[in-house]
Amino acid sequence: MQNANLLLYVNLSGEVFYIIAHRMRSQKVTDELQLKVYNDLTVAICHPTVVQNLIKGSLELLELNLADVRTLMDRIVHSSIMTVNAFSMEKVCGLFTN
Repeated sequence: MQNANLLLYVNLSGEVFYIIAHRMRSQKVTDELQLKVYNDLTVAICHPTVVQNLIKGSLELLELNLADVRTLMDRIVHSSIMTVNAFSMEKVCGLFTN
């Protein structure tokens, strides 16, 4: 089950990266700022506590309710200066609820 949790987390994190990257392209954000945003997201995604809990099995994404998963993804999204508005966050959450 730990492998499934880790894979699901990586997949959800990839969706966040995709949406943020698309938003930065559409807003013509400079390469330097994009690099900073990607670094901030990577640090948040690879936070040792979260990754260790996923590997140990003490954080079971498949057993979390939607609000908890949304909170986890929201923490990642808002770790950077390039945040996502409520509408875009709903789109992210829609990807893993449908």
